Amino acid sequence: MVDDGRLLLAEPHDLPLIALCSGAPDDFWTFHDTDLRPSSPLLSARQWTTLLLGSDFSTATRLGGEEDDPDPAFSVTVARRKPRPASAPSLPTGTKPFHWVVVAEDPDDPVVAPLTRRLDQAGSVRTTSLSDQTGHWSAVLPTGPTAATAVRLVVLLDSSHVGSAGHRSIVDQAVHRTAALSAIVTAYRGTNATDQAALWLVTRPCGALPDAATHVADAAPWGAARSLANEHPEITVRRLSLDRSHDSDADAHRLAWELLSPTDDDEIVLTRNGRFTARVLDHPARVTRPAQRDAYLLAVRNTGLDHRGDDDLAQVP
Repeated sequence: MVDDGRLLLAEPHDLPLIALCSGAPDDFWTFHDTDLRPSSPLLSARQWTTLLLGSDFSTATRLGGEEDDPDPAFSVTVARRKPRPASAPSLPTGTKPFHWVVVAEDPDDPVVAPLTRRLDQAGSVRTTSLSDQTGHWSAVLPTGPTAATAVRLVVLLDSSHVGSAGHRSIVDQAVHRTAALSAIVTAYRGTNATDQAALWLVTRPCGALPDAATHVADAAPWGAARSLANEHPEITVRRLSLDRSHDSDADAHRLAWELLSPTDDDEIVLTRNGRFTARVLDHPARVTRPAQRDAYLLAVRNTGLDHRGDDDLAQVP
């Protein structure tokens, strides 16, 4: 039965009456759970309710109620199945080593710790803060022999603490975020791994794609990341909108799955209902031809006050 599915159970409980019709076959009396049914193959209405609640059903209600008849000869029970616990799929494992850098705008972001644990399965991981200084990123990004390792930098934006202080704080934050992204790209170009580098910008739903715009302040860095992707094609820049839930561990798992198994999509929306991307599909042009219709000629006969008009079929030129 599917999660939250309903079970409608119509069950008789009068053994002498049922035995007249079904008691002849031997298998009617063949039951081995004598601890549950010590003397009868039938369960009482109260036993059915207890059994369903002790199984995988969250509710079990007998229509009519026990106060009307605690031991009826026939009962109808409605039960609801419990939702199964969501089992997170195993994360993909790559054969190529990665150097992950998780950038947390908010050091108390609850997604950072579970995300770091999952990315640790695919290479070395370190965390840092969001800085707009190129020197900070030059010290963070690997150089020398380790630069051959593919660098994956994940910027987690958290704008939940911005908005109540007025428009000026939002503008200052947008400038800081844009400068930080520009500093990251500048530092990337100072390494020898730009052809393998990847920058992920993870925002809240900001309306950049057709999703719920709950954090419009994240739209500015989303647009800045688009510009950086066009200006520096040697660096892979992806934008991801993460609709967070109340389960930070599940959010980190969804995000880690996307990071560890990237596709060609560079703008992604992860909602609680699935993954969505914006794609342009080519469709053949439609050629509309006018329908062939008969042409008519209005002919006036009997000219004068008693004239009469007729529609004559005319030749189409």
